[in-house]
Amino acid sequence: MEPRGSERLKCWECGKRFEWTVEEQDKFRMRGWKPPKRCESCREKRHGQREAWL
Repeated sequence: MEPRGSERLKCWECGKRFEWTVEEQDKFRMRGWKPPKRCESCREKRHGQREAWL
């Protein structure tokens, strides 16, 4: 079996490339989630917008 490494993904919001670490991959897969579509900064921005609606 080949050792796994980080993956480079592209953010849907800003188009920036970001690292998706092995630890994050494991966490997402254990929870049954798909890979992230947004980089960390865009996720934080989006999270802040959701809280403003509450």
